[in-house]
Amino acid sequence: MMTKFDWKVTLTEAELDVVKELLAPIEEVYTIEIIKPPQNSLVMVKGRDSVKGQPFYSGEASLQSALLN
Repeated sequence: MMTKFDWKVTLTEAELDVVKELLAPIEEVYTIEIIKPPQNSLVMVKGRDSVKGQPFYSGEASLQSALLN
């Protein structure tokens, strides 16, 4: 059985036509409403010093998010 992470990786790398084909049966049963469209943003990646345990920010990571109902 695929985990949530497996699904995310698969859908991220899939062609748009394949994703639309996978969604078709779901859209027949459920109404999907886009509340917030997909958008790109950056987040700071927080780390912790291994010697003193002090927090620090090691850099930025790209993030994509959307909100559906």
